[in-house]
Amino acid sequence: MGDSPMALTLRERFHPKRFLVGEQPSDDAVTLCHRRIFILPSKSGLCCGLLLCIMLLASVVYNNNLSFILTFLLSSICLVSVLHNFQSMTGLKIKAGHSNPVFAGDVAELKISLHNESAFPRINLFLSAKNAEPVQVNIAPKKRTIAPLKIKTHKRGWQSVGTMTVLSYYPIGLFRAWSPINLAQKLLVYPKPSTHPIIAPQQSLADSKQAKYFTRDGDDFLGLDKYQYGDSLRHIHWKAFAKGQGVQSKRYGSDESPQLILDLEQTPGDNLESRISLLCRWIIDLENAGVKYGLRLSQSLIEPNSGSTHRARCLRELALV
Repeated sequence: MGDSPMALTLRERFHPKRFLVGEQPSDDAVTLCHRRIFILPSKSGLCCGLLLCIMLLASVVYNNNLSFILTFLLSSICLVSVLHNFQSMTGLKIKAGHSNPVFAGDVAELKISLHNESAFPRINLFLSAKNAEPVQVNIAPKKRTIAPLKIKTHKRGWQSVGTMTVLSYYPIGLFRAWSPINLAQKLLVYPKPSTHPIIAPQQSLADSKQAKYFTRDGDDFLGLDKYQYGDSLRHIHWKAFAKGQGVQSKRYGSDESPQLILDLEQTPGDNLESRISLLCRWIIDLENAGVKYGLRLSQSLIEPNSGSTHRARCLRELALV
């Protein structure tokens, strides 16, 4: 919902869910108005109200005019603070911004845009959401600010942000004004990369029916490198090992870069999630190694390529399997 809120029925207005999770999700900017802002006394406000009741009772019992004046003066200050509490939030425009994909288990940063069109500042506003730490925001008059909302992720795929809450205790903390907002924003979460040290299998473009383990074998000797898990034993430089120079492997290659097709069905694993996690690890490693790779998922095929755009496309497809 944007600047012109849709009419609600009487039942919808007083439904308890509306006070906690807000109204229907909106793709547009949301403007806070009297219909969206709710105010209740805080713990300090309840204690203050109890104290004022005791003061009023004492004033009546002892018929003390000065006590009456002090009680009514403090009560009027409390009532005025309600108006300031409401004014600190009304008219504020909120819109969800950009969020980069992250791997499952990492923290995603969602940029929330807050626009203050009024001539007075918005002080000590708090923005919170499920699985996110509250963010304190101060907005100058006629200014716009970006609040980074850091949300914890748990599993791959689209993760809904859910209800975000704007909260204010301004000016003296006696009343709590809040507004639950749904911005229909989703975060893309990549699979969590596996830590299992298995060499990436390839499906050769020339022989797509045979699955092989990927090696950088070729006709040209490229030099020596530190031995890594999975290196062929026939490539170990035994003479250097006999001289006490450590375990080193001979590297061979060719001028033509290898091209791989990673197949979900050919990937080892106990279940679908473990195979997807392993494929995610291979995509990251192959991209870092500068090897062109493709991805086969069910009936779809992403042709071999490399680069950040290709990597993001493959990871996206894995996340949405």
